[in-house]
Amino acid sequence: VASNLSGRSGLPAWQGKRPEAMNPILAAGLHGLIAGSIARAPRRRPRFNGYSAFGAPVIEEVLYRGLLSRSLPEGMGAVMFAADHVLANRGHNFFDVLLGGILYEKARKQYGLLGAIGAHCAHNLAVQFAQRR
Repeated sequence: VASNLSGRSGLPAWQGKRPEAMNPILAAGLHGLIAGSIARAPRRRPRFNGYSAFGAPVIEEVLYRGLLSRSLPEGMGAVMFAADHVLANRGHNFFDVLLGGILYEKARKQYGLLGAIGAHCAHNLAVQFAQRR
């Protein structure tokens, strides 16, 4: 008999979640569509950037949600994530990136580090999709 994490007999762990709980991965994708749509449009249509869509999320989530979150008070990983993005690239808004960081932390709590990576990838893909329209 396979064990489950929900504590309920016969149900997988993910079925023990409240139905009204926000799905941070979908929320991050929606946030990316909105942020990409209202962001300053580039002069020419950008090409797909695989590093931005997949490479950066893996590296950043391992750093911020994997390594730093263990040694920082709750929520400080999102603040450092936003500060890093603003300092490294003047085109980012601190509070916009902070919202993304909060969503990625929520995804890590609900689904683990791979959930945070998935949410970050969904966001970055959605931004690229919105900016190509």
